[in-house]
Amino acid sequence: MRVHLTKDGGVADYRTFTWARWRDGYQFEERAIRPKVVYGGAPRIEQRKRLLLSLAATKAFREDYHPLDDSPGISREFSAIETPKDALQFANEYGLLGLGEVPRMQLGQDMDGAEQVFYWLEEAQRLRHVYRLSDLCQSKDVRGLGKMIYWTRGSVTVTFPNGIRRAIVHSGNNSQWLNVWKRGDVFGPAKLFIAEEYNSQIDKMASPLLLLDSRSELKPHISTASLLGAIWLEFGEVASGVRKQTVCEYCGLVMDVTNNRSHKRVHDNCSLRVRMARYRQAQKGIKQNAKTKTRKR
Repeated sequence: MRVHLTKDGGVADYRTFTWARWRDGYQFEERAIRPKVVYGGAPRIEQRKRLLLSLAATKAFREDYHPLDDSPGISREFSAIETPKDALQFANEYGLLGLGEVPRMQLGQDMDGAEQVFYWLEEAQRLRHVYRLSDLCQSKDVRGLGKMIYWTRGSVTVTFPNGIRRAIVHSGNNSQWLNVWKRGDVFGPAKLFIAEEYNSQIDKMASPLLLLDSRSELKPHISTASLLGAIWLEFGEVASGVRKQTVCEYCGLVMDVTNNRSHKRVHDNCSLRVRMARYRQAQKGIKQNAKTKTRKR
């Protein structure tokens, strides 16, 4: 296995996650699926039609790219998926999730590279829930969290805007935290839910590595084998503050500002476009004034 350099010191050749996509090359298909699961030695007979995402026969040209470098905010974009149409749009932009490389998704079903839309929607909803709590925690929104976190005798639950209710603390599970938190606390339970949800979803999707930086110092690194793993990794880094992102005030797209000055608000390219637009406007004004003076003469 090749040991890569890290990005420290401006080194370009560092270990980064690479994924393949076929832009606008995906389609829906319905397929009857019989799970290859055996119960008590007898094959399961159940067979249902499932909506799948797959590569079209007339797929576009393959493109390899680096999602976590080229598309900051991809995890938040994925979390916004609520319908099959949203999932298809995301696939046409970023590719399939690589569910065949996710151990908890390997249910013994042969998908031939296609992916069930149901799992896309389920993962997006889970990510949407933890992003909701994380955003409220980072903005220190006590009122917003108070509308979701509920304390009762011996338990704490969270209810999301879509009505889904999940237990955070109850008898026999995390009850020790009731002795740590002050009753009515909303931040502790919210962060515990985020941590447990993240840990359960990222389980077996990521692997720790050691890399060398430009000074030959060892650096820890986390690698993944699927786009879904990369999406959850990005969320974990954003939620924990390891990765810092903000929205560009010019184009409205998410940009990574982890290694930039704290007040950066615009992409470098967008800043250049703004300066060039102002320059062209100034030149246009100069020419217009010159024409006006010529006419007066």
